[in-house]
Amino acid sequence: MDINNLDREHIFTEIRKRIDSRNDGKVKVISIVGGAGSGKTIFAHELIMFLGNACTLGTDDYVIGDREYRRKYLEGGNPLKKYNSKALNDNISTIKSLGNGEYCFVPTYDDVTGEAVDAKEYHKKISKVKYIIVEGDFDFVENPDLLIYFDVDDEIRLDNRIQRDLAKRKRS
Repeated sequence: MDINNLDREHIFTEIRKRIDSRNDGKVKVISIVGGAGSGKTIFAHELIMFLGNACTLGTDDYVIGDREYRRKYLEGGNPLKKYNSKALNDNISTIKSLGNGEYCFVPTYDDVTGEAVDAKEYHKKISKVKYIIVEGDFDFVENPDLLIYFDVDDEIRLDNRIQRDLAKRKRS
């Protein structure tokens, strides 16, 4: 779907129509993939507001170590090695199996330190939902119900990253 000339509500309505076309009562998983600074996180949060009864997981929530560790031991190699994709898919399975009144905890990425915080007091608490939205630079989701890929010009992504890093990551 080319979204260049569509408004957000139309896009979200089309996504809901496509994702709910199989009315099987199962939790639906939407994977949003694109380069850093492409607008995935903002889009995912807006989509959650539109869909309701949804949660979001970011692949950054499953990074290994902090930025310094990744630079020292993982940079220059396979970029997928910096993520614990098994833990991500295990958490998706857990969320999909939640019953009424049940919940689970998932890790949370700390923008300042650059690490996935694995201490329970910092986890996100997730209850039973109808939609799981996973957003990140790479597609780790096993068999998503819908895959959305963001293809954004490098100049725009760089500007977005600079703005994000100044605001959220306390960089100058």
